[in-house]
Amino acid sequence: MLKRCYSAFVTAVRTLTCLDVPGRDSPCIADGLYFFPAAGFIIGAIVAAAVAGFRALFDWDLGAGVLGTTLCVLLTRALHADGLADSIDGLLGGRTRERKLEIMKDTHVGAFGVTAIALSLLLKAAALTRLAGPGLQWWWIPVPFIVSRAVLVKLAVVLPYARGEGGTGAAFVNNASHRHLVAAVLSGLILCFALAGGGGVIAMLAAQLFAIFLAGRLNRALGGVTGDLLGMANELVETGLLLAIAALSPYLTYLDWRAILSHWA
Repeated sequence: MLKRCYSAFVTAVRTLTCLDVPGRDSPCIADGLYFFPAAGFIIGAIVAAAVAGFRALFDWDLGAGVLGTTLCVLLTRALHADGLADSIDGLLGGRTRERKLEIMKDTHVGAFGVTAIALSLLLKAAALTRLAGPGLQWWWIPVPFIVSRAVLVKLAVVLPYARGEGGTGAAFVNNASHRHLVAAVLSGLILCFALAGGGGVIAMLAAQLFAIFLAGRLNRALGGVTGDLLGMANELVETGLLLAIAALSPYLTYLDWRAILSHWA
Protein backbone atom coordinates (compact mmCIF):
# COMPACT_ATOMS: atom_id res chain seq x y z
CA MET A 1 0.00 0.00 0.00
CA LEU A 2 2.80 2.40 0.96
CA LYS A 3 4.68 1.56 -2.24
CA ARG A 4 1.57 2.23 -4.32
CA CYS A 5 1.04 5.60 -2.61
CA TYR A 6 4.63 6.60 -3.22
CA SER A 7 4.35 5.62 -6.89
CA ALA A 8 1.27 7.84 -7.20
CA PHE A 9 3.21 10.67 -5.54
CA VAL A 10 6.06 10.18 -8.02
CA THR A 11 3.60 10.39 -10.92
CA ALA A 12 2.06 13.61 -9.58
CA VAL A 13 5.41 15.32 -9.05
CA ARG A 14 6.85 14.23 -12.40
CA THR A 15 3.68 15.28 -14.23
CA LEU A 16 3.34 18.73 -12.67
CA THR A 17 6.97 19.70 -12.08
CA CYS A 18 10.43 19.40 -13.57
CA LEU A 19 11.62 17.56 -10.44
CA ASP A 20 12.82 14.04 -11.18
CA VAL A 21 12.07 12.30 -7.90
CA PRO A 22 13.39 8.75 -7.47
CA GLY A 23 11.04 5.80 -7.91
CA ARG A 24 8.66 4.36 -10.46
CA ASP A 25 5.49 5.93 -11.78
CA SER A 26 2.15 4.49 -10.76
CA PRO A 27 0.75 1.73 -13.04
CA CYS A 28 -2.50 3.72 -13.01
CA ILE A 29 -1.44 7.22 -14.00
CA ALA A 30 -4.72 8.70 -12.73
CA ASP A 31 -3.69 7.80 -9.17
CA GLY A 32 -1.31 10.73 -9.41
CA LEU A 33 -4.41 12.89 -8.90
CA TYR A 34 -4.36 11.94 -5.22
CA PHE A 35 -1.15 13.92 -4.81
CA PHE A 36 -1.76 16.90 -7.09
CA PRO A 37 -2.22 19.27 -4.10
CA ALA A 38 0.97 17.89 -2.54
CA ALA A 39 2.85 18.61 -5.77
CA GLY A 40 1.39 22.11 -5.72
CA PHE A 41 2.64 22.54 -2.16
CA ILE A 42 6.17 21.60 -3.23
CA ILE A 43 6.11 24.20 -6.02
CA GLY A 44 4.63 26.85 -3.74
CA ALA A 45 7.09 26.12 -0.93
CA ILE A 46 10.06 26.52 -3.29
CA VAL A 47 8.64 29.78 -4.65
CA ALA A 48 7.93 31.08 -1.13
CA ALA A 49 11.43 30.19 0.09
CA ALA A 50 13.01 31.89 -2.91
CA VAL A 51 10.91 35.04 -2.49
CA ALA A 52 11.60 35.26 1.25
CA GLY A 53 15.29 34.48 0.85
CA PHE A 54 15.86 36.98 -1.97
CA ARG A 55 13.99 39.68 -0.05
CA ALA A 56 16.06 39.03 3.08
CA LEU A 57 19.37 39.12 1.18
CA PHE A 58 18.80 42.07 -1.15
CA ASP A 59 15.84 44.01 0.32
CA TRP A 60 14.37 44.20 -3.21
CA ASP A 61 10.66 43.51 -3.45
CA LEU A 62 10.38 43.65 -7.24
CA GLY A 63 13.39 41.37 -7.72
CA ALA A 64 11.85 38.85 -5.33
CA GLY A 65 8.53 39.00 -7.18
CA VAL A 66 10.15 38.48 -10.57
CA LEU A 67 12.27 35.62 -9.22
CA GLY A 68 9.17 33.93 -7.80
CA THR A 69 7.34 34.32 -11.12
CA THR A 70 10.29 32.89 -13.02
CA LEU A 71 10.35 29.87 -10.74
CA CYS A 72 6.62 29.33 -11.35
CA VAL A 73 7.46 28.84 -15.03
CA LEU A 74 10.68 26.87 -14.62
CA LEU A 75 9.40 24.44 -11.99
CA THR A 76 6.41 23.50 -14.15
CA ARG A 77 8.30 23.54 -17.48
CA ALA A 78 5.75 26.18 -18.57
CA LEU A 79 3.21 23.34 -18.76
CA HIS A 80 0.26 25.37 -17.52
CA ALA A 81 1.29 28.55 -19.34
CA ASP A 82 1.29 26.58 -22.59
CA GLY A 83 -2.18 25.25 -21.78
CA LEU A 84 -3.40 28.76 -21.03
CA ALA A 85 -2.14 30.08 -24.37
CA ASP A 86 -3.58 27.22 -26.43
CA SER A 87 -6.92 27.34 -24.61
CA ILE A 88 -7.38 31.09 -24.96
CA ASP A 89 -6.46 30.92 -28.65
CA GLY A 90 -9.04 28.18 -29.18
CA LEU A 91 -11.84 29.61 -27.08
CA LEU A 92 -11.55 33.11 -28.52
CA GLY A 93 -10.48 32.20 -32.04
CA GLY A 94 -12.95 29.48 -32.97
CA ARG A 95 -16.71 29.62 -33.43
CA THR A 96 -17.56 25.92 -33.41
CA ARG A 97 -16.53 23.20 -30.98
CA GLU A 98 -14.52 21.44 -33.68
CA ARG A 99 -12.71 24.61 -34.70
CA LYS A 100 -11.89 25.52 -31.10
CA LEU A 101 -10.34 22.10 -30.49
CA GLU A 102 -8.46 22.30 -33.78
CA ILE A 103 -6.92 25.66 -32.87
CA MET A 104 -5.98 24.39 -29.42
CA LYS A 105 -4.12 21.48 -30.98
CA ASP A 106 -2.12 23.75 -33.29
CA THR A 107 1.48 24.10 -32.08
CA HIS A 108 1.59 27.77 -33.09
CA VAL A 109 0.60 30.40 -30.53
CA GLY A 110 -1.64 33.25 -31.62
CA ALA A 111 -2.06 36.81 -30.40
CA PHE A 112 -4.68 35.82 -27.83
CA GLY A 113 -2.38 33.20 -26.34
CA VAL A 114 0.67 35.46 -26.19
CA THR A 115 -1.39 38.18 -24.50
CA ALA A 116 -2.78 35.71 -21.97
CA ILE A 117 0.70 34.49 -20.99
CA ALA A 118 2.04 38.05 -20.73
CA LEU A 119 -0.84 39.15 -18.51
CA SER A 120 -0.54 36.06 -16.32
CA LEU A 121 3.18 36.62 -15.74
CA LEU A 122 2.72 40.33 -15.07
CA LEU A 123 -0.08 39.72 -12.57
CA LYS A 124 1.89 37.03 -10.75
CA ALA A 125 4.94 39.27 -10.57
CA ALA A 126 2.81 42.12 -9.19
CA ALA A 127 1.23 39.85 -6.58
CA LEU A 128 4.50 38.26 -5.44
CA THR A 129 6.15 41.69 -5.31
CA ARG A 130 3.42 42.85 -2.93
CA LEU A 131 3.74 39.70 -0.85
CA ALA A 132 7.52 40.15 -0.70
CA GLY A 133 7.14 43.55 0.93
CA PRO A 134 7.56 44.45 4.60
CA GLY A 135 5.76 42.06 6.91
CA LEU A 136 6.07 39.22 4.41
CA GLN A 137 3.75 36.36 5.36
CA TRP A 138 5.50 33.76 3.25
CA TRP A 139 3.32 30.86 4.45
CA TRP A 140 0.40 32.21 2.39
CA ILE A 141 2.29 31.89 -0.90
CA PRO A 142 1.92 28.09 -1.31
CA VAL A 143 -1.87 28.24 -0.84
CA PRO A 144 -2.75 29.21 -4.46
CA PHE A 145 -0.45 26.47 -5.76
CA ILE A 146 -2.17 23.84 -3.62
CA VAL A 147 -5.69 25.04 -4.38
CA SER A 148 -5.17 25.33 -8.15
CA ARG A 149 -3.98 21.71 -8.38
CA ALA A 150 -7.05 20.54 -6.45
CA VAL A 151 -9.17 22.33 -9.07
CA LEU A 152 -7.51 20.21 -11.76
CA VAL A 153 -8.67 17.08 -9.94
CA LYS A 154 -12.21 18.45 -9.74
CA LEU A 155 -12.37 19.12 -13.47
CA ALA A 156 -10.82 15.76 -14.33
CA VAL A 157 -13.45 13.97 -12.25
CA VAL A 158 -16.61 15.82 -13.28
CA LEU A 159 -15.89 16.25 -17.01
CA PRO A 160 -15.23 13.76 -19.82
CA TYR A 161 -12.25 14.10 -22.10
CA ALA A 162 -13.26 16.40 -24.96
CA ARG A 163 -11.27 14.72 -27.72
CA GLY A 164 -12.50 11.37 -28.99
CA GLU A 165 -9.03 10.49 -30.28
CA GLY A 166 -7.45 11.05 -26.87
CA GLY A 167 -4.64 13.37 -25.92
CA THR A 168 -2.10 14.38 -23.29
CA GLY A 169 -4.50 14.52 -20.36
CA ALA A 170 -6.74 11.63 -21.39
CA ALA A 171 -5.05 9.08 -19.10
CA PHE A 172 -5.86 11.27 -16.09
CA VAL A 173 -9.37 12.34 -17.08
CA ASN A 174 -10.68 8.99 -18.34
CA ASN A 175 -9.68 7.16 -15.16
CA ALA A 176 -10.43 9.87 -12.60
CA SER A 177 -12.87 8.96 -9.85
CA HIS A 178 -14.54 10.63 -6.90
CA ARG A 179 -12.04 8.88 -4.62
CA HIS A 180 -9.33 10.98 -6.21
CA LEU A 181 -11.37 14.13 -5.69
CA VAL A 182 -12.19 13.47 -2.03
CA ALA A 183 -8.59 12.61 -1.18
CA ALA A 184 -7.19 15.60 -3.09
CA VAL A 185 -9.60 18.11 -1.55
CA LEU A 186 -9.13 16.77 1.98
CA SER A 187 -5.33 16.77 1.71
CA GLY A 188 -5.46 20.23 0.18
CA LEU A 189 -7.68 21.50 2.99
CA ILE A 190 -5.28 20.12 5.61
CA LEU A 191 -2.28 21.74 3.93
CA CYS A 192 -4.07 25.07 3.46
CA PHE A 193 -5.30 25.14 7.05
CA ALA A 194 -1.85 24.28 8.39
CA LEU A 195 -0.38 27.13 6.38
CA ALA A 196 -3.01 29.85 6.57
CA GLY A 197 -5.80 28.79 8.91
CA GLY A 198 -9.34 29.79 7.99
CA GLY A 199 -8.17 31.82 5.02
CA GLY A 200 -6.66 28.75 3.42
CA VAL A 201 -9.89 26.81 3.92
CA ILE A 202 -11.92 29.64 2.40
CA ALA A 203 -9.58 29.74 -0.61
CA MET A 204 -9.98 25.99 -1.20
CA LEU A 205 -13.77 26.04 -0.94
CA ALA A 206 -14.09 29.14 -3.14
CA ALA A 207 -11.89 27.56 -5.80
CA GLN A 208 -13.97 24.39 -5.79
CA LEU A 209 -17.09 26.49 -6.40
CA PHE A 210 -15.31 28.25 -9.25
CA ALA A 211 -14.37 24.83 -10.65
CA ILE A 212 -18.06 23.88 -10.77
CA PHE A 213 -18.85 27.08 -12.69
CA LEU A 214 -15.91 26.57 -15.06
CA ALA A 215 -16.84 22.93 -15.63
CA GLY A 216 -20.30 23.99 -16.76
CA ARG A 217 -18.89 26.51 -19.21
CA LEU A 218 -16.34 24.09 -20.65
CA ASN A 219 -18.91 21.35 -21.00
CA ARG A 220 -21.22 23.61 -22.97
CA ALA A 221 -18.45 25.05 -25.15
CA LEU A 222 -16.35 21.94 -25.81
CA GLY A 223 -18.17 18.95 -24.34
CA GLY A 224 -15.48 18.26 -21.77
CA VAL A 225 -11.91 19.06 -20.81
CA THR A 226 -8.45 18.59 -22.31
CA GLY A 227 -4.91 18.86 -20.98
CA ASP A 228 -4.71 22.42 -22.30
CA LEU A 229 -7.93 23.40 -20.56
CA LEU A 230 -6.63 21.94 -17.30
CA GLY A 231 -3.54 24.11 -17.71
CA MET A 232 -5.72 27.15 -18.28
CA ALA A 233 -7.78 26.40 -15.19
CA ASN A 234 -4.62 26.06 -13.11
CA GLU A 235 -3.31 29.44 -14.30
CA LEU A 236 -6.63 31.21 -13.72
CA VAL A 237 -6.97 29.94 -10.16
CA GLU A 238 -3.29 30.27 -9.23
CA THR A 239 -2.99 33.82 -10.57
CA GLY A 240 -6.37 34.90 -9.23
CA LEU A 241 -5.64 33.67 -5.71
CA LEU A 242 -2.17 35.19 -5.66
CA LEU A 243 -3.73 38.53 -6.58
CA ALA A 244 -6.48 38.16 -3.96
CA ILE A 245 -3.98 37.28 -1.22
CA ALA A 246 -1.74 40.19 -2.22
CA ALA A 247 -4.66 42.63 -2.27
CA LEU A 248 -5.91 41.44 1.13
CA SER A 249 -2.47 41.04 2.70
CA PRO A 250 -3.05 43.76 5.38
CA TYR A 251 -6.04 41.79 6.68
CA LEU A 252 -4.73 38.23 6.47
CA THR A 253 -3.75 38.11 10.15
CA TYR A 254 -7.45 38.01 11.07
CA LEU A 255 -7.71 34.64 9.30
CA ASP A 256 -4.37 33.20 10.44
CA TRP A 257 -4.52 30.67 13.30
CA ARG A 258 -1.04 31.75 14.46
CA ALA A 259 -2.22 35.31 15.10
CA ILE A 260 -5.39 34.05 16.81
CA LEU A 261 -3.43 31.76 19.12
CA SER A 262 -0.93 34.49 19.99
CA HIS A 263 -3.81 36.84 20.78
CA TRP A 264 -5.32 34.41 23.27
CA ALA A 265 -1.98 33.31 24.74
